[in-house]
Amino acid sequence: MSTLTEHRRKLVDDKVRITNRIRSALKQYYPQVLDWFDRIDTLVFCDFLERWPTLKQVKKARTATLKSFFGNHNMRRQDVLDRRLSSIKASRPLTEDQGVIIPNRLQVLVLVDLLRVTLASIKLYDEQINE
Repeated sequence: MSTLTEHRRKLVDDKVRITNRIRSALKQYYPQVLDWFDRIDTLVFCDFLERWPTLKQVKKARTATLKSFFGNHNMRRQDVLDRRLSSIKASRPLTEDQGVIIPNRLQVLVLVDLLRVTLASIKLYDEQINE
């Protein structure tokens, strides 16, 4: 049992490192997304970034599409949804320099893949530990 918890702890440490790297990359080109989510170590955050990895892309999304996305991810609090949608529409880009956006966007997408695997692995350990 102690080996399981030790391995799980290492995965949690990995999760923290990955989310710190995601946060750092997002602050370079797309910091607004960090305000739209309370936690970035979630699958909804991963899904959002995979679908809309830049501010320009999310601003092009129709309101109905965004509402559907959040509804499909069990985000049903209307006040939170309204604030998010208003913030998305009102947001202005930190930079339009593709030399900043492109490498950071790619970094975020790679790290999101790592975060997904890490979250799934932590869940497997949790299930095993609970048994």
